[in-house]
Amino acid sequence: MEIDNQSCESLDRVIDEGVALDEVFLFAEDSDTDFLNEIVLKFGETYIKIGATEEDTVEINEIEISELKSNSLTMCNSNTLKVWEECVGLPIRWSWGMENNKGYQDAFQLEFALDTASTSITVQLRAEGSELTTFRLQT
Repeated sequence: MEIDNQSCESLDRVIDEGVALDEVFLFAEDSDTDFLNEIVLKFGETYIKIGATEEDTVEINEIEISELKSNSLTMCNSNTLKVWEECVGLPIRWSWGMENNKGYQDAFQLEFALDTASTSITVQLRAEGSELTTFRLQT
């Protein structure tokens, strides 16, 4: 999984500080598709971009708001947004980078919850080509 140190620190900070997810931005090459190329999660003033590379890996970066506005992809309102609706307002409790049996670091998982006593929502993002597939895992 391609995560630079600053992005890892940014995600760790968001988790450690319990910053709630404010907004989700979905990007695709075509606005009429459910095949996403990037997802940007906004936590307070921190923007975390999760993207898929052509090498079937998940790439995570912290970006500035100016990068969000200059994205060359199309912002879309995909069916995938439904997966994220219940996560808005909740902080991330845990995150996982995942590697498949072929050695590709092709998935990333986030668990959202108010605290350890509350019900959690787990979302998994998997890279397939240069597209992200998003799943909500049932617990």
